[in-house]
Amino acid sequence: MNDSSADNSSAARLTAIESLLTHLQHELGQMHSVLLAHTAELRELDRRIEKFEGKLERMDEEPEDNDPRAHKPPHY
Repeated sequence: MNDSSADNSSAARLTAIESLLTHLQHELGQMHSVLLAHTAELRELDRRIEKFEGKLERMDEEPEDNDPRAHKPPHY
């Protein structure tokens, strides 16, 4: 192999590596965006779960007030 063909081969390899690196950087950026979206969604779901847990706790504290069978109609 002479110097010219070795330089061409090295340049081609470098170009291929740079191209692969560019694709990997793009994919990493996309994965980062998805990760941020999932993180935001998880935070929203956590907030909703806490809200429902609070409602359940309040319902457990006052079951008689929420049970229509616990109250007699006014005509009795």
